[in-house]
Amino acid sequence: VDRMLRAMPAILAQVPHAHYLVVGDGPARPTLEAEAARLGITDRVTFAGSRADVETMLAAADLFVLPSLTEALPTVVAEAMAAGLAVVATRVGGTPEMVDGTTGALVEPDDPAALAAAVAGLLADPETRRACSLRGREVAAERFDLATQAARLAEEYRRLTAARTP
Repeated sequence: VDRMLRAMPAILAQVPHAHYLVVGDGPARPTLEAEAARLGITDRVTFAGSRADVETMLAAADLFVLPSLTEALPTVVAEAMAAGLAVVATRVGGTPEMVDGTTGALVEPDDPAALAAAVAGLLADPETRRACSLRGREVAAERFDLATQAARLAEEYRRLTAARTP
């Protein structure tokens, strides 16, 4: 979140109507709110806190941003893609398995300038954002849907069991 806050002034210089919605809460929130104030962007950032209505939050967004420094395979990215959002994320862990040029943009971690360029680029280009969101829905359904994953796992168990049965 702190990387995105640092990227916001550059994003706002290109897309003045941009607004950053932070969903979630934790002990770093006061520090993050202070950073937003220091950057002069408090009117363009909303700290929504912990929410049970994540689907509503995703539906309100034009773009999903995950500027993590480390990740495994972030479920939240699959959720955002399934909700029809183009994604800007950092090239860490398993994120590149989910996000590519067809579903959004990957940037190097801890590079607020690259993050700002990717976010502003997608916000300013609704056609590309729409294409990424459509492809993201497809990828989420093909590769990350829970029912699909469960069926694949069950089939793999059947295959392994059949191979071991004399």
